[in-house]
Amino acid sequence: MSVGPWQIIIIVLIILVLFGKGKISTFMADLGKGMKSFKDGMDDEKKPEKKEKEPVKKVTVKKTVKKSTKKITPPQKPTTKKTPKKKAAPKKKPVKK
Repeated sequence: MSVGPWQIIIIVLIILVLFGKGKISTFMADLGKGMKSFKDGMDDEKKPEKKEKEPVKKVTVKKTVKKSTKKITPPQKPTTKKTPKKKAAPKKKPVKK
């Protein structure tokens, strides 16, 4: 018993009804990306790598530091200013007449 074209069409229609167009198109896109990645990986393996590489050149970087004229002071604790209490006005003595 072999699978004929009508049977394949019926299977495809059932799958389309079960999963919907959106999921199938996403699945096919992911499948295509995976196949392309696999082929690229196989091609990379077949290509001979160049064993001779250019030597790495050393680069020196000079750093200049400017001296600041500002004097750096360590952070200070916040001070709470105590407001002086106002002295009560002296009591007036009653004047006797």
